[in-house]
Amino acid sequence: MGMIRYLKKKIINIQTNMKSSQLFFSVIFSSLLFVACVSAESEMLKQARTIQNELLSQVTSLDSSMSARLGVLNEERGVMSADTTMSTDSLKMQQFMMMKEKIDNLSNLQSSLTDWKSNLKLLPSVDEMGSGAENPFGEKAKDQEILQEIKKSQEDFNALKMKADAAMK
Repeated sequence: MGMIRYLKKKIINIQTNMKSSQLFFSVIFSSLLFVACVSAESEMLKQARTIQNELLSQVTSLDSSMSARLGVLNEERGVMSADTTMSTDSLKMQQFMMMKEKIDNLSNLQSSLTDWKSNLKLLPSVDEMGSGAENPFGEKAKDQEILQEIKKSQEDFNALKMKADAAMK
């Protein structure tokens, strides 16, 4: 009889220890799961960041291309303006005026690109958001709304890029 009580107490102790360990591991697992969910980014935000990064790369590339093209056009205009026969040759004068108009147009488009970029809402990085950076789309902005706004920015850029590409020809 004493042995049965002893075994029952042992079994109860083992069950209590198992319940304690199960509780401990449940709490640890739940905490890890919570941290993973809080720090994980939704697929829509990942897509928005990818689009944003590609967009910024394209903006930089387009701005560089426009600057290079403006440099070439300004050189050509400089050569044209040094031509002493331009004042008597109406065809050369017309070409010079067309060159000037082309430079002005491209320069205005580059200014538009710069203005567009300065007004662009940029999604903060994951680290910046983790350290408390403000979301420029609003604190209550949903992932879908952020993605749509970034896609709209991409469309606006593509329209501007088409104009710039045409002006650089």
